[in-house]
Amino acid sequence: AYCKAQYDCLPLSEAWKLVQSEVGLERPIISITFDDGYADNFEYARPILKDFGIRATFFVVSALIGSARLTWYDRLARAATHLRRQGAPAPMISTDSEPFDRVVRGLWSAPERAFSPKSLVHRAKSLSTAARELVDREFTEAARARGWTGGEEDRLMTKEQLRRLLADGHEIGSHSRHHPILTSLDRETLEDELVRSRSELEEILSEEVTAFAYPNGDYDGTGSRALQRAGYLAAVTMKPGLNDGTTNPHELRRFEILQEYWRSERRACSESLFALETTGLAEAFFLRSLRRRHGRVR
Repeated sequence: AYCKAQYDCLPLSEAWKLVQSEVGLERPIISITFDDGYADNFEYARPILKDFGIRATFFVVSALIGSARLTWYDRLARAATHLRRQGAPAPMISTDSEPFDRVVRGLWSAPERAFSPKSLVHRAKSLSTAARELVDREFTEAARARGWTGGEEDRLMTKEQLRRLLADGHEIGSHSRHHPILTSLDRETLEDELVRSRSELEEILSEEVTAFAYPNGDYDGTGSRALQRAGYLAAVTMKPGLNDGTTNPHELRRFEILQEYWRSERRACSESLFALETTGLAEAFFLRSLRRRHGRVR
């Protein structure tokens, strides 16, 4: 409701074309984006967006569309949580990262209320592709041996749901094929993740796909140039901030809107805090130092 009242709400590619055109704008533009392509985007976000007449952009992990498979980070988090609840020991894995092994030991020795699968996933993202796949496989197999059947709540949208979003006027963008950390890939694998993801989505949608979201927000010059070769016109990072006509279109900034950041003292969504974030004032004046000091706003 706040976005509709204060901004022109447009899908990313459409918004970026307007910004570049240097036409006089009566109001600032905001683009609402969703990463990964979870089914709850269709089930919950779609009707809310429709109620307010807002068109958004949905970035999708193309190789997993409509499948029962989870993204690797959801699978690892769910498997680890299941093992902890079962009182099972952590899988004994030798990786290429001693800090990762320390994290696993620390998580398993921590009390239940202090257990955070996000910490495990965060550390796993820093591993090499081979080591991360090993960790994923070992945790998944250990959890399944103890009765874990997968995470129904983490399923992704189907092809038909994506087509219906497109028919509603929303934009579908790429979030790679498998959600790897692009900066850790060799050139051939990087090109495959970018090019095939775009072609898979275009085949499903019968429409050109020109927007991309970097998995985990990780990018470098190699990835940015590969995106341009693959035909993407705009790409969003996880770097906070506003964008204008001088911003690199393959390094667009975004604000991550997290529920726990923007609750008021009454635990309700605070419009004032949300306004501070979307105008850039929060990042400019106090959030940067708070996040650095505490990791989150309390």
